[in-house]
Amino acid sequence: MSKPALLPAPNWYISTVADCSPDGTLAYGSRNGLVLINSVDFSEGCAPCPNFNLIPNAHKEKITSVSWSNRPLNEDLPNYLLASASDDFFVAVWDTQALDLIQKHEEHGSAVTNLDWTKLGDLKLVSTDVTGQLVVWDLVRNTTRTQIMLTSTSRLQPFDLKCSPVDPDIVAVGCKDGLVCILNINGHGSIQSRLRGHDKSVVSLSWCLETSILASSGIDQKIIIWNNGISEKIFQIPSKSLSGLVKIKPGEKSQGLLKQPLLFLKPDLIVSGSMNAELLSWNPKEEMPSPTLLNSDHARGLFCMTHCGDVVWTIAQDRLLIRHDLKTKEAAFFSTLGGFVYSIAFCPFAPGRVAIGVGDETIRIWNMSASSGLTTTTIWQKIKGKPLFLAWHPEKEGELAFCTTEGRVGVCFVSNASKDPLILRHFHKTSVYRVCWGPGVYSKDKPALEDKMYLYTCDDNTSVIYEDANSQPTPLRIIIRASNPKIKEFAKHKDIAWKPDKTLLALGMDDGSIQLFTAPHLEIVHTLMSHKKMIFYMMWHPSNTAVEDKDQKKQNWLASCSMDQLIHVYDLSPLLSQGEEKVWKGASLPLQPMSELRHGGKVVCLAWSPHVGGNLASSSYDMSVKVWDAAKGEVLACYTKHVGCVLSCCWSALHPDIIISGASDFTCRTWEISSTSSDNSPQSRSKLREEKTGSSLVPVPLRVDAPVAMKVGGGKKKYAEETVRDSKGPIIASPSPKLSLFPISNASFLKNSIACVLHLLEGKGHEPPGKKALLEECGSRECSENHFGFFQTQEEAADLLKKEADALKKAGNHPSLSHLKLWQGETQEVIKNSTNAKKLDDWLVSLAPSVSHKFWMETCCAYAEQLVEGGNALKAASYYLLCHKETEAISVLCKNSLFKEAVAICHLRLPADDPLLQSTLAAWGKHSQDTGNFEIAVQCYVAVGDYEKAAVVLGKRKNPKLWQLGAYLAKLANATDLHLSMSTECFFAFLHNEQWDPATELTETLPELKAHKELLEVHKIICAKDKAGLNMEKVWSPSDSILTELEVAIGQVTNDDYQHFLETFTVGIQLPKEKKEVILFYFNWNILKYLN
Repeated sequence: MSKPALLPAPNWYISTVADCSPDGTLAYGSRNGLVLINSVDFSEGCAPCPNFNLIPNAHKEKITSVSWSNRPLNEDLPNYLLASASDDFFVAVWDTQALDLIQKHEEHGSAVTNLDWTKLGDLKLVSTDVTGQLVVWDLVRNTTRTQIMLTSTSRLQPFDLKCSPVDPDIVAVGCKDGLVCILNINGHGSIQSRLRGHDKSVVSLSWCLETSILASSGIDQKIIIWNNGISEKIFQIPSKSLSGLVKIKPGEKSQGLLKQPLLFLKPDLIVSGSMNAELLSWNPKEEMPSPTLLNSDHARGLFCMTHCGDVVWTIAQDRLLIRHDLKTKEAAFFSTLGGFVYSIAFCPFAPGRVAIGVGDETIRIWNMSASSGLTTTTIWQKIKGKPLFLAWHPEKEGELAFCTTEGRVGVCFVSNASKDPLILRHFHKTSVYRVCWGPGVYSKDKPALEDKMYLYTCDDNTSVIYEDANSQPTPLRIIIRASNPKIKEFAKHKDIAWKPDKTLLALGMDDGSIQLFTAPHLEIVHTLMSHKKMIFYMMWHPSNTAVEDKDQKKQNWLASCSMDQLIHVYDLSPLLSQGEEKVWKGASLPLQPMSELRHGGKVVCLAWSPHVGGNLASSSYDMSVKVWDAAKGEVLACYTKHVGCVLSCCWSALHPDIIISGASDFTCRTWEISSTSSDNSPQSRSKLREEKTGSSLVPVPLRVDAPVAMKVGGGKKKYAEETVRDSKGPIIASPSPKLSLFPISNASFLKNSIACVLHLLEGKGHEPPGKKALLEECGSRECSENHFGFFQTQEEAADLLKKEADALKKAGNHPSLSHLKLWQGETQEVIKNSTNAKKLDDWLVSLAPSVSHKFWMETCCAYAEQLVEGGNALKAASYYLLCHKETEAISVLCKNSLFKEAVAICHLRLPADDPLLQSTLAAWGKHSQDTGNFEIAVQCYVAVGDYEKAAVVLGKRKNPKLWQLGAYLAKLANATDLHLSMSTECFFAFLHNEQWDPATELTETLPELKAHKELLEVHKIICAKDKAGLNMEKVWSPSDSILTELEVAIGQVTNDDYQHFLETFTVGIQLPKEKKEVILFYFNWNILKYLN
């Protein structure tokens, strides 16, 4: 019987990411792995539970499409085949019974977007990529054909691909520009017809079974029925919700909402999605089809659906996987996870409710006691990071504390869905790894805290207590220092845990020690020093368990784990005084652990059983969860079905035999202890590690002489696996294989060597005694002669090496062929072939002088061109310089924006008066000006003597001093208009900034600004009066001093300059509008008399 589990989430926004096999198995892509739901267990009274398998790391990049064949390949592979495509350019075929790779190819050379199996004839796999290339893979003959889908204007960009159910050569392709192309893949392939009905991209296609009728849907929210290339009917998907639920904001049109999938299930039934994530049905035989609502359980963005018979699976943006039975109208719900499962915590007030911290920056609340399905409530508001740890409040129902990778700490109110999480005041600068609730602590010179539970957090260095949400938290180190003056040095805090009875606080340190403090003043009691490396996690034994335990000492047990892969269990009872009032006291010697338990990797989580005292669960990077009898040190169960590091584990609060665990494989699983093996021998761990490694690494095929990267014969794989895993666990790149120079003779060397020796002696005319008996002892009389040339005459060796060279050339093994040809003295031919194939390297160029100096120069130039195409301009320039082609070297550097290097070459290799230096500096200035590096541009223009351009560039900066410099440069360039414009702008800027001295200097040195001298005096008078408080009501008073001062200043203005003075006054004076208007009016009516 399957157990409830939360599965990995399918990849978003991909309509072909899932497919159903004819026997009902659902397969979908999750990141770069495959998830197979073989069946669903519908036990009465229980939630439907999926029976599933994972193929982790099936590809190196995100999986973009999966497809099941509708028939087996041959008798050796009697099961349906699963094909997958990915952004890593590979198309792979899988044996889903053995969960192993059968074949794969990389003929596309770019990200593969869609694939589908032919439904009739020979079993073929058709796939397309982002460039519009279509590849037909014949698995029976193991050959591929590549076709480029072209229109009259550009390549087609495929969004969906479906093979016809009635013609093995017909394929429909939905394209980005709204075109549906019907392709004939027979022979070289051709476009049979182009169907234009959609205004925007076609995102989903579906053939009606056993007919040639095709349905298509697009981003334009249309469904079109095509019959023999003619659009029979067009449906418009409604934008309004048929259920009445508002799931999207008005005007919202994200890509996930617009990609509506469809299925042509029967001639009278089409199922599609809608913008409101509803499942709709249509009857295409009706004159005016209208949609019927089937289901509206998805919350947002339904983007993928597939089916087997009357069962339809749908996938949406809400990470919910729903199985719809159209016959019984029933639905089963499966929540999926989009990240690692970092933390699991059962609610103390509702034992069936469990909180799960997921790496997709959400917290899931899973009600395991409900029988409605594997559905969860998602909390995502204000989390803003991966929740690394969760802790329920021990006294207040529904309050859940969390901490994240962004250093954020908050409290969720699970019972009130409308209330956003409370985010506490930010303190931590790094990831917070632990939160817990405990009593208040304070130093002896501080007032006592209120008797309630407080929140404690611990990051990579410090632990703190939050007294309330708004105040700054208090580091525990401050309280510890005040209460323990003898402690001089403090190690970094790595974990924190309060004893359930609130009497002891344990702090785990980075040096492997654990310090124990008493409440409320944090006076140190003891330091545990058995660990030698950083503490990862600590867990106190619960005070009470469901099964009554006579051993009261267990409530004083503390379990800890560290980077040394060990778990230590301590009995702290010796630290407790035996008097009437039990008080924690120190010990003369450090306590040693009562039990030492070991994993095969880092142990990152511990959990004591709330049911049976002394039972401990631990999860580890060795991809296992172990259940221990802590007192005896024995393994009771070892769960190994995760395919990633197990990051969290927790006992079920409802059932003593069930544990829930979460891992880096994006799954959260429940399993029974009684049904799990307890085998923990070293041999079993080694075997487990080999099995995990084999399933989690992608086999790397050696390149062979075939249209596809691998061959299949007799149902057995014939590829070599080369994988490497570093000490920390993640997969790293495989080392380059050694060159194989002799593919023909290598295999012969491995065969019956003794028989070959006898054969060689026979060829030399010798007959050793006991030949027959010796051959019988060797077990074979056969001997391969492929390698005899190495041991015979020079002519025979030359013939063998010629065959080896031909085999390498046919296999495309260019490096090995080059070595062999070089040994034969054909250096020039090797280098020319490498030049034509664009496969030159430094080593081959270094061999060119052995032919001639002229040939070496030609090779250097060819290698430089190859480097330019590869984007290595700097190295290419160096090779051009070796050939004394300075112009080409400088040109290459300039085209790649390496102007500094180009100018350096000009100075080093060209004459001082060479015009190329000037043009290079000018190009550098233009590039710097375009990219916003104005100062560099000015330097370049000044260096080449182009002062006008330099002045224009300085004018782009908002600095009057630079404008003044620009005006000077414009004057040097005899750009009169530019000089006057910049000088005037500079003058007004000085006025605005009340910089009188530079403004006065401008009016005295520039004749063009002589008329501005009076304006400067007026500006000084008004600014001075305005700062002192200019009263506009008294400005008309004859005794007002400002009028007298203004009359003196204005009196020097001539009739010819007066109009210009008024214009410049309007622009130059910085005063409020009403004050400026009053003074202008005064000028026009009172001061004018001095100008006549």
